[in-house]
Amino acid sequence: MPSVVSQKPRLVLILICLLLFLPGFFNLGPADRDESRFAQASKQMLETGNFVEIYFQEDARNKKPIGIYWLQAGSASLFGGAEAPIWAYRLPSLIGAIGAVLMTYWAGLRLLGPVAGFTASLALASSLLLVIEAHLAKTDAMLLFTIVTAQACLALLYVSGNRRAIGGEQFDPRQIALLFWGAIGASILIKGPIGVMVAALTILPLAIADRSIRWLYPIRPLIGMLIVLLITAPWVVAISLTSGASFFADAVGDDLLPKLLSGQESHGSPPGTYTLLAVVVLWPASIVLGPALWFAWQRRAEPVYRFCLAWILPSWIVFELVPTKLPHYVMPLAPAIALIIGGYIATLAERGQYVGTPWFTRFAWTCWLLVSLALLATPIGAAIYLGTLPPVTALICLALALLVLLTIRPNVPMPMPGGGLWRPIAAAFLLYVATFQITVPSLQDLNLSRQIHAAATTARGPKVQLASTGYAEPSLVFLAGTQTRLMPPDSTAQFLADTPQAIAVVEQRQEEVFREKANELGLTLRTVSTLSGYNYSVGKDVTFTLFETGGARAQR
Repeated sequence: MPSVVSQKPRLVLILICLLLFLPGFFNLGPADRDESRFAQASKQMLETGNFVEIYFQEDARNKKPIGIYWLQAGSASLFGGAEAPIWAYRLPSLIGAIGAVLMTYWAGLRLLGPVAGFTASLALASSLLLVIEAHLAKTDAMLLFTIVTAQACLALLYVSGNRRAIGGEQFDPRQIALLFWGAIGASILIKGPIGVMVAALTILPLAIADRSIRWLYPIRPLIGMLIVLLITAPWVVAISLTSGASFFADAVGDDLLPKLLSGQESHGSPPGTYTLLAVVVLWPASIVLGPALWFAWQRRAEPVYRFCLAWILPSWIVFELVPTKLPHYVMPLAPAIALIIGGYIATLAERGQYVGTPWFTRFAWTCWLLVSLALLATPIGAAIYLGTLPPVTALICLALALLVLLTIRPNVPMPMPGGGLWRPIAAAFLLYVATFQITVPSLQDLNLSRQIHAAATTARGPKVQLASTGYAEPSLVFLAGTQTRLMPPDSTAQFLADTPQAIAVVEQRQEEVFREKANELGLTLRTVSTLSGYNYSVGKDVTFTLFETGGARAQR
């Protein structure tokens, strides 16, 4: 390994993570809808001092446990409190993503060696899915950190076979067990049963295939359950005392079961969707995805690859069968795939061979190249659709990324840690800069809430109160404040009459009803601004008019 990598691999990985994760981190506006809902609920904790119940405005948000809200509120409190910018609420996701990469290295180092561990970490750090989640103030990056930690502990116990050493390095099974149960408890507090499910579905096929669970003996389940209770019970008791059974009834009945039984919120897709998307969500390391998985399957008798396949396959099948599908659902399985990729590349490097051979490798590489070209074209296509072009700096980055891609061949030598991944990762970095740092922030038509908030504050100052009809995106609530009202058009006109200093945001399709009610109330309307753009949450072009009354209500 090159000296800088071999001497300080963790520092190198952190720097690589920051290079990949920070483009756009500070200048992307709050995203709709999940990020803004999470951030707004955390913001309201700071505003109200209620750190037990979760609310989005007046509505109880009984969907996910409290963990991520505590982390986001704590992070925001360091950077301005309730008035902190959106990036302050994203910091737990950034930390979770970096933590997941470092834990993947920790596992890979002990299970497969330094070259494979470093390569696996590169594969995970650069993946499109993790880069996106590192930019969003939601649960999934931090959940991944907890799941990788728990799974790494299980892998260490399984591969060691109850011995106290692996790869010549001593370890204390008691410490591994404590770390495992701590990670499981944290995962429950972040997102409920997902971490438990992944661990259980990993253990079950191993137990069936090996006809033994002796390797689990050091896990100490009774002590472990006590640790999990100590982590989760204080909030569970507190929320039960404040809201009774309503939180858990809503979380199961309104959130979990609809996802299991149908395509919730129009996110339904048939089985096989994740398999087809794998080359995209794991890009750019998916350049060797097919050969690496075949390599692991051929070596499934080896404990490391046996464990990784048990980590991936049962949970992947479950996620494929669940009707509701979102790309980040399979993210807890990405580290196992990254470890397989790391082991594959390290093995080929050791033998002085090349990535794959014949038709299968060429076919996989061709699919990967087509996906890569489509990803490079995405920011350009989005800008053209919105009637503009990406900035020149973005086009330069994309052109450079294309040049890098054109130098990549199916047979890539493996002279260093990461081997043939360095050029795909370089292309990915250029794409992330072009997309997240430059293009998306420049597309005003996508930043509707920012446009509305800026126009309203210009007219009435930063404390202006908004009432919106026809546009109910949570990003507007986060930017304009918890007091923002999302109302039908007649209620918006009534609110404007009752609150003369407010501004009404009226979508074009709602304007006729709004004006009729305003005329009925005798309001004299003045146009503050007219804005237009693209609401990506609903896939529609929209036009808004901002109205004010000047505080005068006509006498009737």
